[in-house]
Amino acid sequence: MSLNDDMLEIHKNIENIISKSEKNIIINYAKTLESLRTSIRKLYDKYADKQSKLSFVQMNKGSRLNDFEKNITENLANLYKNNDKIIKSTLDNVFVTTKDNIIDAVEANKEKKVKSLLHIKKELDIDKTVNENMAGLHWAHRTKHHRNNVIYNVNSTLKAGLAQGSTYKEMSDRLSESLNQDVLKPMRIIRTESARVYSSTKMQSLDKCASSGIEMVKIWHSVKDERVRNQHRQMDGVIVN
Repeated sequence: MSLNDDMLEIHKNIENIISKSEKNIIINYAKTLESLRTSIRKLYDKYADKQSKLSFVQMNKGSRLNDFEKNITENLANLYKNNDKIIKSTLDNVFVTTKDNIIDAVEANKEKKVKSLLHIKKELDIDKTVNENMAGLHWAHRTKHHRNNVIYNVNSTLKAGLAQGSTYKEMSDRLSESLNQDVLKPMRIIRTESARVYSSTKMQSLDKCASSGIEMVKIWHSVKDERVRNQHRQMDGVIVN
């Protein structure tokens, strides 16, 4: 297998890691939605009126409303705690997979006279790469901001439902809509941050290989179709370090 084929295979492996993590994020949201629906269902069973509606009149007694908000906040905080674990695990996995596979691929394709490159695996810093800020922010800062927003939005949405004397189904639908809108945020972070870690780790690994005596070059390939600029079409086959 050529080094180019190896690189395509590595990219495919990274895509599989990301896709699996996105599925786990979706499962996280589904579990949280079910937990919150169960809690709301219990409130309706206890306090709903004869028309099966729940309002501030029923909920604004004792600590009911505060307990309601506290339960929502705790569930959503746990959701984002689990999301953060998935994101961190994904980025670590992207780093290790990229680093190890690229160095193994270069090692397999190098000339025999060049010394082994396997020691490079220990030289790259996973924490520095994974925790590097993007646009001045660490990914965990963005998830914290998203968490605070979704807690506020869900609480506001459900309170609006109480103000209107909503049925259980109406409240459940409100909740589902809020979480369905939010699920894209951690998935987007996984995508963008994984792309950053993959690109950075790939470049670091290849730079280390080059500094160890391997001649590393890249070749410009153009598909030469109508979408390619003339300047880029003319660069087809150009080789640079």
